[in-house]
Amino acid sequence: MLCLLRTRKLTAKAAQELSKLEMQLSEAEKKALIDVPMLDFPYEQHPNNRCVYSDWKMIPVYLQRELAQAKEKESKKEKQRAIKARVAKADEKTRVLAASVKLRLPQDHLCPYCGKDLGDSPHADHIYPVSRGGLSTSVNMVYVCTDGNAKKRDKTLRMFIEEFELDRSRIEERLSELGKEFSKSSNE
Repeated sequence: MLCLLRTRKLTAKAAQELSKLEMQLSEAEKKALIDVPMLDFPYEQHPNNRCVYSDWKMIPVYLQRELAQAKEKESKKEKQRAIKARVAKADEKTRVLAASVKLRLPQDHLCPYCGKDLGDSPHADHIYPVSRGGLSTSVNMVYVCTDGNAKKRDKTLRMFIEEFELDRSRIEERLSELGKEFSKSSNE
């Protein structure tokens, strides 16, 4: 008899706990629904507020289209920046333009030349030097450590690698990971 009373008490207590958890869950679900962003593509809404399964299969297609449009827009911006860099070069104001490009460069990576930390005062370097015709564009500029910049100076990447006997493939790999161009033809 005592065992039966304990079971009923535990069952009532478990039911109360379950009820509390269900309420918390429903509040969390409501909050999650509020935080869901609106998607910018067509879909059919049914009376039970569910989308057709085929519409869900189309989401990757719509997202891929949006990604392609964003990449195209960024490509156009980069072309405009390259034109601006050529104009600055013609006006002999490449270094002035470089100051604004530096603001867009990330500093959350290792030095692409030596692979070490950038340190407290990294330098923005023109991969293909301005003195040799390089432009102040985000694909031709990268933050490097102080020592790397002091050694490279106005050398091309090829000259720098050969003079200090560095690992060309590793440097090119690090620059590629950063989205940088490092051949002479890409900067002319």
